[in-house]
Amino acid sequence: MLDTEGVRIRVPRTSDLILLKLAAGGFMDLRDAAALLEISERAVVVKEIESRIGDVRPDVRGARKELLEGSA
Repeated sequence: MLDTEGVRIRVPRTSDLILLKLAAGGFMDLRDAAALLEISERAVVVKEIESRIGDVRPDVRGARKELLEGSA
């Protein structure tokens, strides 16, 4: 949540953006996901991704594996 001028705004976490990019599945999406992971606090973001990976459709487990292995 972001508080600005008395208004609370929901903003996506880095892990949310990565999951969305993995679900989109395009070449640039996967590159974007890798860049986001690179600039994030990796252990925290990976834990968040792992906790919600089953909620993403289509199934992105294969893309997630590539991303975490560094081949995305």
